Amino acid sequence: MKLSDMYLVLYNSACALGWALVLFLAVPTLLPTPTLSSLASFYSLPGTESIPALATVLFFVQSAAILEVLHPMLGLVRSPVLVTAMQVSSRLVAL
Repeated sequence: MKLSDMYLVLYNSACALGWALVLFLAVPTLLPTPTLSSLASFYSLPGTESIPALATVLFFVQSAAILEVLHPMLGLVRSPVLVTAMQVSSRLVAL
């Protein structure tokens, strides 16, 4: 296995772990368990405490996609640079 192949395996593994962490942090936010013990707890929406951590992790995981533009530039993958740049930039703008 070439060094470039090992780098790509490591890069994709790191991205997969990052997205797994995003999912782990998002599940409590998307599926809150309501407690109706008081009116204050009803409006506090349990599970939303993790939103700042989720936003930070999501920012860094998605920002790592900038490297995906460099991969075809360096010849690591056979993808059109312009198409890859458009895809990555649209995801970053959406974020």
